[in-house]
Amino acid sequence: MRKAIFIIFLILFGQADDNLTIVYQNDYKSAQQEAKKERKYLFIVVTAKNCRWCKKLKKTTLNNKEIKDNLAKGYIAVALDRDSSYYPKFIEIMAVPSVIIVDPNSEEVIKDIIGFRKNADDYLKWFRYVDVLKEE
Repeated sequence: MRKAIFIIFLILFGQADDNLTIVYQNDYKSAQQEAKKERKYLFIVVTAKNCRWCKKLKKTTLNNKEIKDNLAKGYIAVALDRDSSYYPKFIEIMAVPSVIIVDPNSEEVIKDIIGFRKNADDYLKWFRYVDVLKEE
């Protein structure tokens, strides 16, 4: 009986992990304060309403399990609209979608990717790079 309960628990726990939902904040300043408090970096996604590549990025690449796992453990996720959201001037948006990792204390842009990237590995490389920076 204990084995059966344990197996059911593992199955349910595994499914819950696969369905991890990342909540993106929409206010840069409050996200920055939270990131400072929790000692996390900001993961900022800048999009535009009618951008099909922005929608595709959110639906596919950013929905990748490994990306969501990394975001959950080390980042404050922020979703901003290029045309209507406040963001600091140091964040230069050349095109959308743009994804930027920012140190909330120094407001230094650590990495940025402009445009749609289907391959989640591009983002996973960033996460590994930021992990190395944190250790220094």
